[in-house]
Amino acid sequence: MAPPNSPAAADRNSIFWAAGGLILGAALVLRLTHIGALEPFVDEGANILTSLNNGVRRAFDPVGQGRPLLAWMFRPAELLPFSTLTSARVLVALTGTFTAAMLGLGLLLCAGGRAALIGMVLWAALPIAVFHERLALQDPCVAALLATVFALIAAGSRTEHPRRRAGAAAAAGLLIGAACLVKISAVLALPWLALAFVAVHRRFDRPVFDHRLWLVAVFAVVPFLL
Repeated sequence: MAPPNSPAAADRNSIFWAAGGLILGAALVLRLTHIGALEPFVDEGANILTSLNNGVRRAFDPVGQGRPLLAWMFRPAELLPFSTLTSARVLVALTGTFTAAMLGLGLLLCAGGRAALIGMVLWAALPIAVFHERLALQDPCVAALLATVFALIAAGSRTEHPRRRAGAAAAAGLLIGAACLVKISAVLALPWLALAFVAVHRRFDRPVFDHRLWLVAVFAVVPFLL
């Protein structure tokens, strides 16, 4: 294996970043192509109007349905120069591409460049991911938050700095709480995140029951208190 600062290692890094950029670009193209031509899906109208219309928000009651952040989720769509539906879909498409990037980052940190590229390709081209990330739905936002949690798990397990590990744990907790506020069904991902946590900690010879785990639990509650 070439030293980290050798020309061969630099070439490999350049190839990795170029390949990663191409994959993310392709993921975005897949999600944006003819995005405005899709027939409206019934849930899209309810989601968008809940964010943008006070009357619909009161009638739909996103808090009572276990998805309070839906009240704000699609408001940035008003800033884009497209129709409201197309703008909301563009936001979701960008979110889906971000998910692929965070998945790649987490895999890069814990398993290397090849695993990262494979993971990004799979997410970029996975039919169910592409389908959902071309519509104004909440699930892609949940996926993006949880993919970021995975990247934070990998970063926190990899670093030797106690404060950085604590910061990664706290940030992961905040994002888990936020994901549950986007859609309460995000709690179903917790067992999978726990498995990822165990696998990554074993990869770096960390104790599975790290004392910083309490930070994840405590900070996961914080979004519910705001």
